[in-house]
Amino acid sequence: AYPSLNTTRGVEEKDKKATAFAAYDAQKYKSAVNLFENAFIEKPDTMLLFYKGIAELAGGEAAKAEKDLTQLQTSSIVPQQAVFFYLGLAAAENGQSEKAISQLKQAALIEGDFQKPAINALSVLEKKK
Repeated sequence: AYPSLNTTRGVEEKDKKATAFAAYDAQKYKSAVNLFENAFIEKPDTMLLFYKGIAELAGGEAAKAEKDLTQLQTSSIVPQQAVFFYLGLAAAENGQSEKAISQLKQAALIEGDFQKPAINALSVLEKKK
């Protein structure tokens, strides 16, 4: 899972965002999905949608993850390499190998934390072709 950027640790009275990140940090992804959705409704924040997408993917809801993460492909706030990587994983889970390869190639072209995992995932997918 993408590292939590939760900046609400230590806050005694938890708001919806903090509660969502607490569930995400505890790897309770199915609960986190609903909590991120509620927090997003209260205050639309692209990072909440990003984490909701990752929680959906981790919770076995790849189609929903792909739908949410696709909305972030042009975001200047969300790290695009991570968006490409997780979209690639979602497409692979959805049986869309060509789309997965395309997304993972984009992630592999960008230097950063997801470059090597994207290259590794590409290697696996391309062997299955």
